[in-house]
Amino acid sequence: MKKVIIFIFIILTILLVILSYFLITLSEKEKMEQEASIVTTPQTIEDFINKYDSKYIKKEQNTIYLEFGKDLFEENGNDNKNYFYDLSKDLEQFFPSQTFYLIDESKNIKITVQYVLSDNKYVIKINDKENFFDVINGKDYVDVDKMSITKNSNINISNPYLDELMMNTMYFSSIEEDIGEGEPLDNGYTSYLNGTVKIRLAPTKAVRNIIFTKDYPDQIVSDITKDMSLRQIYDLNNTNTFGSLEDKYLGYKESDYYIFFYSDETSIYSYSYEYNEDMEDIIEEYLQTKDLDRFVNRITKRCKTYDYYEYDPEKQNAYILYSNRGLEIDIKNNDPKGIKLYTNYYLTDKTKQFVKDGLISIDSKNDLIDVVEKERRNQK
Repeated sequence: MKKVIIFIFIILTILLVILSYFLITLSEKEKMEQEASIVTTPQTIEDFINKYDSKYIKKEQNTIYLEFGKDLFEENGNDNKNYFYDLSKDLEQFFPSQTFYLIDESKNIKITVQYVLSDNKYVIKINDKENFFDVINGKDYVDVDKMSITKNSNINISNPYLDELMMNTMYFSSIEEDIGEGEPLDNGYTSYLNGTVKIRLAPTKAVRNIIFTKDYPDQIVSDITKDMSLRQIYDLNNTNTFGSLEDKYLGYKESDYYIFFYSDETSIYSYSYEYNEDMEDIIEEYLQTKDLDRFVNRITKRCKTYDYYEYDPEKQNAYILYSNRGLEIDIKNNDPKGIKLYTNYYLTDKTKQFVKDGLISIDSKNDLIDVVEKERRNQK
């Protein structure tokens, strides 16, 4: 009996030691986990910013300067709303009942986390818009940074009328005496030289579009004769930017002009890819004031090379087309979103920001001169 008691005592002692070891180990593990948790759980503003793969720069009172790890939209135009909202909400704890700001100067992003005392809540504004992701076109936001003018081809004009026009900023007066009397047509063009040349003028009396029919007797382009087929033209120069043999036209761009070849005619537009400060300033003023009367008056006086112009001050509708500038103004009910930029518009950081702020629109796929030329052909 004594041996049994001793054996039981030894067994209990061993079990007690094992249990004690287990409890000690468990306690140390829990302690380590707690310490690890303290280390990995964000504690400071910088910790939270790092958590979102962003870079903390500095803090000035209630303004945090940083570089966000993401842009407002992905390459496909999908928004990163949750990323920006979650980060903003995580930082609210550091500004109890206060408005604070997150500014990324490199991406031109300003987030205002506004505390509304009456509702005891925070309202998030991105670039001064409360419902930013509902009103901004993500595709436009992304595509505006990719837009660029098409590359030049290698088509050289060789024609006395065109040479004279090019040397004189396309003013019709430079060829008026040589080309003779014209006959006005219903479509806004004037026919010359027995109908073999058709010209449309801008309000400045500059030639916007000049068309040579197949019956025009002289050379128009070096190395290309009037008897050449589109296939022969393409074989000679396959750097066309617009059209195709299947489309039954070939369009080429040079630094000063666009030229379109068809089986029955050759169409040429003057062009100048340059910064127009006046135009940009006028657009900026209109976006700020919404004074459509002043906008229409200023832009048509300063920039007179428009293709079309219509204005209804009562309905606050305006349609002004500058194909040579890549700008279409199709405003209805005084809505600035009717201002659209095409790929041949000379973009600046300022106009890109207008698009990113959802103030104006873009067509990132089309060149406006090509669009206008297609419409002209469709109306023949």
